[in-house]
Amino acid sequence: MITIKGIRKTLITEVFKNLSLDDKAEKEIWAARVWEILEKSYKAIGGIGGTGVNSQDDMVATIPFWKLRVKNGDEIVGVILYKDAAGRKAVAIGSNGKADGRKAVLGMMKDDLSRSWAELSKGALGATMRIIPWKALEKYAIDPLKVQEMMPKKDVAPVDDTFDNILLSKFPVLRPYAYTRTIGGKTEMKVAFGKPGKAIS
Repeated sequence: MITIKGIRKTLITEVFKNLSLDDKAEKEIWAARVWEILEKSYKAIGGIGGTGVNSQDDMVATIPFWKLRVKNGDEIVGVILYKDAAGRKAVAIGSNGKADGRKAVLGMMKDDLSRSWAELSKGALGATMRIIPWKALEKYAIDPLKVQEMMPKKDVAPVDDTFDNILLSKFPVLRPYAYTRTIGGKTEMKVAFGKPGKAIS
């Protein structure tokens, strides 16, 4: 808190924290808060476990790269976790659920388009399309056949002209890049964006 001519103002500081394989001790410090944010962010699909991260300890042990947006020293407003899968791939994305957190995460995703890749669906895909102009985003859209090559063990299936989805109706430019795959027994439509093959850190 600072005072200028009798007016009190609260200074808000925001920083990025990049935690890699060598930062296990610091990951353990942040793990509970990261896990809480991700559990809330993925609540609609049954929790973070649907992304392949099974527990807080598993997250620390198996996710090599974390990017956190931290406010006022200890409040996480946004987080992206990355694995090495055909390069640096975002595998879990979450925010504090507030406007500042959603804005922070979208900014992080936009900044990382040239150095990582991600599969987006539902709310994350819709928000990305609303915030980032298609003219800037299109060059990062990944052909579904390329996604098949990158994930040969997954049932990636490009959609055809008869496939119906509310996001494709709203954003028809996505159709050539849309595909489905089964996650947790449910078929999900996704679109991949970014630059595969980049180093994890």
